[in-house]
Formats: sequence, C-alpha cells, structure tokens
Amino acid sequence: MRKRRGTEAVTAETAEALRMLVSTPKFELIPLSNALDRAVSLPPGATVTVTASPSHGIEATLDLAEDVAALGHDAIPHLSAHMIRGREHLRELLQRARDTGIRGAFVVGGDAKDRGEFHDGLSLLRAMDELGHPFLQIGVPAYPEGHPDIAG
Repeated sequence: MRKRRGTEAVTAETAEALRMLVSTPKFELIPLSNALDRAVSLPPGATVTVTASPSHGIEATLDLAEDVAALGHDAIPHLSAHMIRGREHLRELLQRARDTGIRGAFVVGGDAKDRGEFHDGLSLLRAMDELGHPFLQIGVPAYPEGHPDIAG
C-alpha cells in the first residue's frame, strides 16, 4: 500500500525552514490601477516586489514602488534591462530610488521587445555598478529548467 502524499513525518529542520518561509513572505504587485489599494491591505512592513510590465512602462513600476514604500512597506522594483532606454534613463531611475529610500531591486532582462542600450540583466547590473546605486540587496532570476529566450 502506498502512502498518501503529505503524510510523511516532517523533521524539525524542515519544520523550521517552513516556519521561516511563511514568516517572511514577499508579495508581488503588478502596476495596475488598483495595485495601491491592494498594498494597503498587506501586513505592516511587508516586502513587496513590483513587476516591470512592458505595457505599463518602467516609470509605472517606480511610481508604484515609491507609493508602496510611502506606506511603510519594503518596496523592491523589478528593473527590466529591455525597458531602460540608456545610461541617463538608468541614472534617473536610480536617483528616484535613492530619493525615496528604496533599498532593493530585482534586475531582469525583461520581456519588452523595444530594447535600448541594455540587452540583458548583466549589462544593466554592470551599468548600475558603474553609476553607483542605492541598493543594499539586488536579486536576479535563475532558470534551472531553461528559458525560451536565453541560450543554454
């Protein structure tokens, strides 16, 4: 007879890891018209990532991240390389983050087809390093199963 899924005993180590995961969730918002209303209902001081939507533009991502930060949440905007026109545009975005106290970012290549100077997350990270940035933490994506737009 087979065991039912989920009936295995959980070790103390696994239980502690699960406790840590659910005690520090990250919430994700898309820059839509009702997103700020959703952010108001999150737990105080929540970590909130704000996606970069090609249809709304990178400015909408920063706008929402700034508003979420003003609510007292830890806002982490996605910075999409394909949505940033060039170094001056990047400089402006980094200054906005600096001015509003945003201290984290998630750097991606992005899904937008209109590419500027930055063709992938790595080139964006290098430019951010050269220009200086306010971020204490920077996340990057990983695709262990592969990605249709990234050569393996």
